[in-house]
Amino acid sequence: MILSLFVILVITSVILLYCSNKHQYLLIKPLPTHYKGLSLCCSMAALYVVNLQLSGVAAAMTWLVVTMLCLIILPSTIFFVKVKNEG
Repeated sequence: MILSLFVILVITSVILLYCSNKHQYLLIKPLPTHYKGLSLCCSMAALYVVNLQLSGVAAAMTWLVVTMLCLIILPSTIFFVKVKNEG
């Protein structure tokens, strides 16, 4: 249960961070910049939640790896879906 909450918080954080970027392809107009702060809060909450389940170093590495994985996968899938629909 805790790990699923962790994954949901990380995905929410990455989506908010991506949608508040001016170079995003998901929305017509990017979200306001205060959503970057909300993204940071979600990311820190995810780190806290995973720290409840795992030890300190394992929690930090898991948080970092899952965040980096989401930061790579989300823009890539959106870009390829967008290109496929245009072609």
